[in-house]
Amino acid sequence: ERDLGRLATLSSGYGQDLRFKMIEAEDAKRLVVCERRLAQEHDYRKMVALVQTLEGYTGPQLDEARDILKKVGLLSSATSLDVLRGHMAICGAIRACDIVNDALTVFDLEDAVASEMDVERISESVSHYNKLRVSKFRVLERSENLRKAEEILAAEAILRAGEANIAEVGRCVKICEGVSNSTALDRCRAALIAEAELASEKRCSEVKRLLGQCSFLTGSAVVEHKEQVVRFEKRLRTWVPFTLIHSLAKKLKATLGSDDMRDRIQALFAEIDTDNSGFITRDEMERALERLGVQISKVEMENFMQGMGAESTGEVDQLEFMTFVESLISKSDAIVSEDEELEGIGRLIEGIQDDLEESNAVEEARFKILLNTAQRVNDVTW
Repeated sequence: ERDLGRLATLSSGYGQDLRFKMIEAEDAKRLVVCERRLAQEHDYRKMVALVQTLEGYTGPQLDEARDILKKVGLLSSATSLDVLRGHMAICGAIRACDIVNDALTVFDLEDAVASEMDVERISESVSHYNKLRVSKFRVLERSENLRKAEEILAAEAILRAGEANIAEVGRCVKICEGVSNSTALDRCRAALIAEAELASEKRCSEVKRLLGQCSFLTGSAVVEHKEQVVRFEKRLRTWVPFTLIHSLAKKLKATLGSDDMRDRIQALFAEIDTDNSGFITRDEMERALERLGVQISKVEMENFMQGMGAESTGEVDQLEFMTFVESLISKSDAIVSEDEELEGIGRLIEGIQDDLEESNAVEEARFKILLNTAQRVNDVTW
């Protein structure tokens, strides 16, 4: 008899009726017990041993156990998560089985890549997920959630690599919506917000602050325009009228000559740097100009120092001084006339007065124009 249910009935009746034990009956009872154990057994190795013991027999619990073990064998060849879930619905209760545990891990990782917003944890989950796919589930297709997580990581990597094109930055930021713990992503989000605010912002200090957040963006007409406005504002703020620049250029050219000019400029720097600090201060430059016979006001002196690069530190190093002097001398023969210069400054004023507020550069430039004009007709009136 090969049917375990029938065998259970026969072996039970055999023992009761004949009142003695036979080896065949005891073996039959042992087989019946093995099948009953299968109904409660979840340990993979023990199930395999019991099924092997009952090889050649049939029975409901035995057939169910065989189906479970068959599904376990099919896990590694699942082609999709739906197929894997179908198999696991039958064999998911099995314990102490590596492939079942790996399948459960895949489901956990699937949930993680679908809900995780921390970029580092997304990266860890995607890496673990793909390692399992390669090593244990080689034909398992990437799920939609895994693809999306990989797209997020790719977009974040593009931003981390220094992407600056505003269209590409916007695309990557949109893909990473809601994602956190990324310095590059936070920086680009702030840049896009700043770029959007720049379009309507006119306050000088705010425009400069917003540009500080988004000036690395390329392909933005707003950023380019506002940067030009700020350059114009700086040009106006540091503008030194024609008479002073032309006078200084002529005197420097006469003093330095044309041969070995760089050595002479270095020597001039050392002469002006009376305290040998390696920097020229405002007072040292003012005394040097006095020795050259150049008259300069306090405001002009401040702008003059800023024009050489002392805007942030208040001092000029040797490289800044040499660059300024070489540029000044090289242009000394091509310096425009006073009328042309004033006309150019006027265009700068027109270029920013409607785009920039709360900056005194425009009023200061207008004041310098009035002062320069008054000096030319020798009729200074306050």
